Amino acid sequence: LKDVPRARLVLVGDGPQRKYLEELVRELGLCEYVFFTGMVEHNKVRDMMGMADIFLQTNDVSCLGSTLLEAIICGRTVVTWDVGATRDIVIDGQNGRLMPNAEPETIAHAVIELVQNPDLMYRLASGARKFAFEHLQSWAERLDMEINLVTEIFNNNYSRTN
Repeated sequence: LKDVPRARLVLVGDGPQRKYLEELVRELGLCEYVFFTGMVEHNKVRDMMGMADIFLQTNDVSCLGSTLLEAIICGRTVVTWDVGATRDIVIDGQNGRLMPNAEPETIAHAVIELVQNPDLMYRLASGARKFAFEHLQSWAERLDMEINLVTEIFNNNYSRTN
């Protein structure tokens, strides 16, 4: 907040740390800067992503998951840690910022750098959209593929029993 006074953090979803985080935000006097949405229906994800300038993914085991992929598909500027297979999707300096360690200060410095350099933020967001277009399936394509796969498995198993 010292470097970016207009910064706001929106935490989307629920999890075992939510109550702890809400209490921490109250103790630190950050209630006007940090917002908790709870779970968001899938059809509202694009709207939530559209409100964000930067998407942070800070899981400690792997940051590669549906929400990271959705952020890239939505063309958000991604900041995440280099854990697990994340580097297979986020290419530092091309479609996001891949932080080398899990220190909160590292993430904070990356966010400050991006906010103070809108051209870089725009270039990374554009890189995310380009990467998604070239390498990722849309939600509808993925769903169609999974439905076809389940149908094929069902049909194969059904034909064996008859």
